[in-house]
Amino acid sequence: MWDTTGDGTSWLTALKADGSHLITHARRTDHDGHWLLTVPGLDASLAITRRELPGSPGAYTGACQVTGACAGEEIDGHGYTDVIGY
Repeated sequence: MWDTTGDGTSWLTALKADGSHLITHARRTDHDGHWLLTVPGLDASLAITRRELPGSPGAYTGACQVTGACAGEEIDGHGYTDVIGY
């Protein structure tokens, strides 16, 4: 997922089961220390919780936890986040 405007208007690249890629619109909102990500093209609504690293104001690189639903299925997993200038 990437957001170049800083207003939550985002794009997401998803790897499909057949190995092809889908690039679709996403919307990110900040909520109580985590992000809510809505991806209409995947029928997904995800909560992404990241850990703030001390001494890194305005930047974050590290692990995140992902929970939510995608195409009607509950999901739970982890990922990697690299954010600069938030």
